[in-house]
Amino acid sequence: MFNQKVLRLLLGSTILSTIFSVTMLALTVYHHQKIQQMIKEYSRQ
Repeated sequence: MFNQKVLRLLLGSTILSTIFSVTMLALTVYHHQKIQQMIKEYSRQ
């Protein structure tokens, strides 16, 4: 019983951290593209 609880806890935290990492990566890429668009707009003027 104890081992199952620990395993489930570890699995849950691993999944949570994976989701968090993927979300942060997606936000970073999105933000980077936004900044590049802004730079292009700025240099066009």
